[in-house]
Parts: sequence; structure tokens; C-alpha cells
Amino acid sequence: MTQDRSLGRWLWTGVRNIASGVSDNLDTAFNEQRIRLAVTGLSRSGKTVFITSMIQNLIALGQGRDTLPLVTRRLDSNGRSRLRRVTIDPAGVQTIPYFDFQTKLQALARADASWPPRTEDLSEISITLEIEREGLGQKLGARRVRMDILDYPGEWLLDLPLLDLSHAAWSEDTLERLRTPDMLPQTGKFLEFVRGLSPDGPVDEATVRRGHALYKETLSALRNSFGLRYLQPGRFLCPGPFGDAPFLWFFPMAGTDGPLPHGSIGRLLLDRFETYKREIRANFFDTYFKSFDRQIMLVDVLGCLYAGKLAFDDTAAAIHDLAVVLRDGWGSWARGRRPEGWLSDLPWPLSLSVNAASYVVSTLARNKPVDRVAFVATKADHVPELDRQALKSLLSHLAKSAAGAIEADRAKVSYHVAASIRSTEDVTLQIDGRPMRAVQGVLTPGGRARPFSPGQIPAAEIPDYFWDAAYFELPDFLPPRINPRGNEGIRHLALDEVLDAVIGDLL
Repeated sequence: MTQDRSLGRWLWTGVRNIASGVSDNLDTAFNEQRIRLAVTGLSRSGKTVFITSMIQNLIALGQGRDTLPLVTRRLDSNGRSRLRRVTIDPAGVQTIPYFDFQTKLQALARADASWPPRTEDLSEISITLEIEREGLGQKLGARRVRMDILDYPGEWLLDLPLLDLSHAAWSEDTLERLRTPDMLPQTGKFLEFVRGLSPDGPVDEATVRRGHALYKETLSALRNSFGLRYLQPGRFLCPGPFGDAPFLWFFPMAGTDGPLPHGSIGRLLLDRFETYKREIRANFFDTYFKSFDRQIMLVDVLGCLYAGKLAFDDTAAAIHDLAVVLRDGWGSWARGRRPEGWLSDLPWPLSLSVNAASYVVSTLARNKPVDRVAFVATKADHVPELDRQALKSLLSHLAKSAAGAIEADRAKVSYHVAASIRSTEDVTLQIDGRPMRAVQGVLTPGGRARPFSPGQIPAAEIPDYFWDAAYFELPDFLPPRINPRGNEGIRHLALDEVLDAVIGDLL
């Protein structure tokens, strides 16, 4: 009898669990919409701050504060918000670190408020918006919009275009760029070193390590001297969990496109380059960047504009190449690219079969196109209101080729100027008796507010004479201290416009 009861309880528990699982799955299918939001951008474009401000302002919005006016308007139903609550989902069993939202928020709430530190590794967070349905759908109860958001070092994104390049092709492009006359004071030492090497020469690990160190120093110098960001491989500047593993010890070298003997320096560099691509593909790109639904691309337009023509052109090239790869995916299967002539060398029946298989695989494996993309010029609080339209026009000019690549897949593209956390106020200065609009913010802890004028911002094509002016770095204004509880939201500039453009249709 006891055994019969135990068996009955076991069967009942099993049936109940199955029913519960079916119920949960049905609830998720009918009431939950899950999207992956990619907040992308080059290093120092403000991804971490953007994510922190976005989450806190959404939470405050869910508590009845009008922190995001355009989103509030989207959720309005006869003067009442349909947004019931916004919650941060608890950490589950994900294998990457959790985005430490609270620590970043508290850094902004201290008396000596400071910007969050630069991102050094991957982290992820999910938030859920619970929203009442409209009309007859109210009888079905609330629905949920869940957003998965990934934070990562901007340097890593720059390796996306590498994944379809051979070591020889990457070396040719890189060395040609390093020979740019204006860069020679920073690149000359490495170029002289690599000029003295033969790819067929025997491996000497000390020489390889010396070349790797010189190349890393060159990348750092280009970033610091010219404000360049399109520097590859990105993990040479921000290695993350790989640290200083041996497969990272490589550098560009001419002549690695032909047969190379085992034990040669060229073969070692090529093998390490291919290992690097496999590792970053498996541990970053294929795992985390293949299924985004919406994308926000942050661009430090002002920073690259005032760093000079090299930095501006560098940023334009970077966002174009990234937009193309993020749209198309990567790898020769994803884009239908093959080594030149390889298919024509096969027998006709086999080439036909391979071609058909290639089409099927590329069709099945192709990434789902991103639905909406918002290009955002960050640090808009460094520009007075009257000049922000010019900044927006300059952004659209800078991103024109990138946007064209995205729109080819019929994604909706929008342009915005925004500041995730507003650190300045608009002011009027008197210069030689004439009024001039500027912004004013605090530069050092405990210091006084100081004015800053960015000068005239070109609205589109930049005339050559613009680059004749002296280059300068933008001031680093301190963030305003926020309420320690954070329930009042974070003061921003046009963050609501960005969110409305990217997720407004889901609300």
C-alpha cells in the first residue's frame, strides 16, 4: 500500500510539473515578447553610461515618474499609463558576468560622483516591462516586453571585420595604413622593425614577442596621439579574460600569402592569427552577436571631429564596416564569399553540388536582419541647443554609407543627438559685446562650473579649411550627483527619443 501511494504521488507530481511547464510555455508564448538590444559603439562612446541611464529611467518611469516623456506619451491611455512596472530580471544560469547596474548607479550617487570605469569584459542584464493591453485585449491581462542587453569593450567590436580576412590581407591593409605620412612619427619604429624580417626566416620567439610589443605600442600611440579607434586587433588594447595568452603574440607582416615552411616566422604569425579568429568567433561573436533584434550605435561625433581629419575619417570607416558586418553576419558561408577561383577548379558535377549546398546553408544560417537601428551622436550636452541640429546632420553625413548598408535590408534607420546623463546647462556668454551660446559644467570635484563653446559645427560635408584649425580634446564634465535611491531617474538629453525610435512600436 505504501509503495502504491508513493507511486501515486510520483505520478501526480510528474503530471503537475508537466502541466505547469505547459502553462508557463503558453504564458510566455502569448504574453511575453523577448528582444535582444545591441548597444554598440566604439571605445569611449558611452555604452556603459547609456545602459545605466536607460535602465534607471525606465525603472523610475515604471514607478510613475515622467523620466522619458516620449515613452510616457507612447504608453498613455486616456491620461493613464499602461506601464505597470519595470523590473531587473534576476541573474540566471548565464555563463557571462552580470552587468552590475547597482554599483554603477551608486558611483553616480556619491558626493564625489564619478563616471563608471571603462568596460573591460562582457556583461549582460535583462529588464522586463509589464504593460497593460489596450481595448478588448485588456481581458487577456498584462503582457511583458523583455529586453536582453549586452555590455562589452568597444575595442572588441572592431575585430568583426577581421573574421573574413587572411593574415596576408589584414597585413597588407594595416601596413599601408601605418605608412600614412602623418602617422610615421608613431609608426616608424614598428615599420622599420618589420621591414627587416623575412616571413621564410626561422622562428625566434624573442623576435616575435618584440614585434608584438612594438605593434601594441604603435596602436596605443595612434589612439592617444590622433584619437583613432579603428585599431585592430581590438584585444591588443583591451585583452579581457584572454590576458596575454600566446596566441595573441602576432603582428602584421608582408609576404604571408604564399606557401610558408613549418617553423618559419610567417607561418607562426599566420597560425596565431587564425587561432585568434577562431577564439573570438567562438567566445564572443557567434555566441553573443548573432541574434540581435534592435541596435543602437553610439558615435562620439564631437570627439572625432575635434581630434582631426584622421580621427574623423577613421570613425567613418569603422562604423561603415561594422554596420555591414552586423547586418550580414560573418564568415564565408554567411556572406557567400569564397577564395577566388576555388569553385571553378572543381569538376562540373561537384561544383554544382557544392554551389547548391552553399546556397542552402547560407540561406538557413543567415542572421535575422535587425529591425531598427538608431545612430546616436553622444555627448550632445557639450553643444548648446541651437547647434544640436547641425550635430545631427553631421552624424547622418558621417553614417551615410553605413546607413545605406543597413537600409538595404529594409531596416528602419534613425538619427539622434543625445546625452545619457546631462552634465551641463546652456548659457549665454558675452564675447566682445556680442552674445554667444555655450554650455557650462563642472570639470573637477568641488570645482566651479566653467563655460565651454564647441565653436561652429559643420552640418554636412566638411570643407578642407576646417581641418586647418588646431585640434583639441573635449572637456570631461563631471556627472551630476543623483538621488541615492535613484527613483527620480537620471537627468538626460533626448534619451527618450532614442528609446521611442528603437522600441516604441513594442509598447
